[in-house]
Amino acid sequence: MGNKHDQAFFAQAGELTEAEKQRYISKAKRIKKAIDIVVAGLFILSFFHFSPYIELMFYLSVFVYFYLSYSNSSLIRIHFGQTELPNALYSVWIIMMLSGLLLLYKVIDHQDIARYLMIVLAFSCLLFILLCITANMFRAETTVTQLFGLLFLSFSLMFFYSMSFICFLNVFGEQRVVHSSSYIIINKDYSSSRRGPSRHYFDLKTESGTVLRNIDVPSSHFNSKQIGDEYQIQTYKGNLGIAWTPTNGY
Repeated sequence: MGNKHDQAFFAQAGELTEAEKQRYISKAKRIKKAIDIVVAGLFILSFFHFSPYIELMFYLSVFVYFYLSYSNSSLIRIHFGQTELPNALYSVWIIMMLSGLLLLYKVIDHQDIARYLMIVLAFSCLLFILLCITANMFRAETTVTQLFGLLFLSFSLMFFYSMSFICFLNVFGEQRVVHSSSYIIINKDYSSSRRGPSRHYFDLKTESGTVLRNIDVPSSHFNSKQIGDEYQIQTYKGNLGIAWTPTNGY
């Protein structure tokens, strides 16, 4: 039953009958299904901005799978090959893809984009090392092409996850305002698409008469402000030292 990795797990439990092995597998699948349902609920609540703490729990859920996969005695493992025991790799990939969707709905302009990308790259590398530690990827029967493809896919997803997670950490909680500018709203507009989130725009005018067009704004700002109202654009320090504003038009 299962491959050599499953057999290595069962060997630690002593002599087991096929029925006992099947009970272990059924138990592991129930545990993983329960965790998957909880993570799906966290994503849905995060998607609708229920609470930043809920969103934080969603991002951290990927490390739950890494933790459950770390020990050789774990019922849930990260496998690149076929196995009877539940495979946590697919859950990790799905979480990282979903985190990219959360990033699409963030209206953020990082003033120091170089610092932001350097932190994202460093965090991606740490996640990649963690995957190499927990995953059983270097198998004799794996071809170089397959291994390269899996590693490339994993790192790409980790990079998008890191972009979303680092962005979240930088803007999480109370922020100190380092700069504030006042504008007059001279036009409002929005666009919607089935393939992506709705975007809301303001055309803004400065005191000197300069016009800033198509400035992305959060939907709450779009709904609460009217043409002719004053609009404040504030720049915050950021928890990671990356200054940011809640708009990304300039």
